[in-house]
Amino acid sequence: MKYTLSGDPIPLARARHGQGRTYNAQAFIQNRCKLDLIKQHNKQPLLEGALHLEIHFFMPMPTSWTQVKKERLIGTPHIFKPDWSNLLKFVEDCGSGIIYHDDCLIYSVTGTKIYDWYPRTEFHLTEIKK
Repeated sequence: MKYTLSGDPIPLARARHGQGRTYNAQAFIQNRCKLDLIKQHNKQPLLEGALHLEIHFFMPMPTSWTQVKKERLIGTPHIFKPDWSNLLKFVEDCGSGIIYHDDCLIYSVTGTKIYDWYPRTEFHLTEIKK
């Protein structure tokens, strides 16, 4: 099953602490992504077996770059912040309870973080049968 989250890829932020409580500063963004995934998953049953996740983060290019530089760097590795692992954590958390029961079911991951004209996150889940 293939899923796409449009817009700039988002890294998972740490929980915030203040006034004796903990809160999620990204709750609104996560809820929006979860709604997108609910629409794409289309009421299919939750995946339950071991899962392989193939994920690709298409990162935006800075507006300060020239058109020539942008065209030259399309499809090349993005080696700056945000970290690939934090981007991955955000997507894994958004899919929990919608696509799969829990993100602990993901046993292997492959992917990339590259520059593209249209920022987005695309991922594909494969259920591994024994």
